[in-house]
Amino acid sequence: MRMKYLDMAREHWAQYRPKMVEDLKKAGKLEEELKRAATKARDLVDDLVDTMNLNEAEEIVLPRYILLPAEEDVPLLGEGERDPETSVLMG
Repeated sequence: MRMKYLDMAREHWAQYRPKMVEDLKKAGKLEEELKRAATKARDLVDDLVDTMNLNEAEEIVLPRYILLPAEEDVPLLGEGERDPETSVLMG
């Protein structure tokens, strides 16, 4: 399932967060962040499917790690976010 989320993040981020993708590429961290997001998403979904179905778990988890908001809507991810476990690209 991690590969599914990895591919989903790669496509979504390229379309909706191109500046972030470019910045991560320049820093040499794009693949690292994609893998980290996919792993966190998979782990949380795996935990949640014990208490709900897969679709419900993904509805909760994917917007947090994979289906990030568009840059024009939220230019800086993590603003106001203080828990690094709940936000991708936070430390």
